[in-house]
Amino acid sequence: FGTGDQIGSGNYVVYKNTGTNVTVTSLTQNTTYYYELFEFNNTGPCYKTPGLIGNATTLGLPTVTTTSITSIQPTTSNGGGNVMATGGSAVTARGVCWNTTGTPTIADSKTIDGSGVGVFVSTISPLAASTLYYVRAYATNAYGTSYGTEINFTSACASVSAYPYAGGFENGGAIPACWTQAYVSGANINWTYKNGNGTGHPASAHGGSSYNACLSNTNIMGDVTKVISPS
Repeated sequence: FGTGDQIGSGNYVVYKNTGTNVTVTSLTQNTTYYYELFEFNNTGPCYKTPGLIGNATTLGLPTVTTTSITSIQPTTSNGGGNVMATGGSAVTARGVCWNTTGTPTIADSKTIDGSGVGVFVSTISPLAASTLYYVRAYATNAYGTSYGTEINFTSACASVSAYPYAGGFENGGAIPACWTQAYVSGANINWTYKNGNGTGHPASAHGGSSYNACLSNTNIMGDVTKVISPS
């Protein structure tokens, strides 16, 4: 298709001979094509053959969309999708897949939420707290697996349920996820997390780990900034 004589915009001659059938190639999946059959000879006019006018839709992968993420918790959330069309072959599996790097496939973590067309709801679990995840809905038929649009979300912060609470600052010198800081007085000096390499902030100060939390200002102004752990 698309390489024969063109008779009008997008209309092509796909066969011109004396045979009774033709195989048309280079078609697109899930696409409707319209056809007409004509009869002619080398000297006379060309006639449209009555009754041999119509259309047909090619088969292919299912059509699926991804729905928004809801009920986001530290270790679980809800998602889902909608299988809009089968692609001409029964949808045998559907669900959502997710990972932390992007473009998730069914080779990653996934749910299996029934079969067929229509809306489905998925429970995305287990998750790690305060982590960015990428999610796509998927649907599978005999021709393969198709995916909905990729979306992302961040799982909720884990809560503190037991005290005393111990938390580290070993994440590359940044404040840990779900922690915050609040200025009490002074010039709004931020806490920093410095590598333990000297007497000012030795690694041995908290058991030999790499980083220490520091609050410093060369001009002493009575700065007070609280570091607040997750709730």
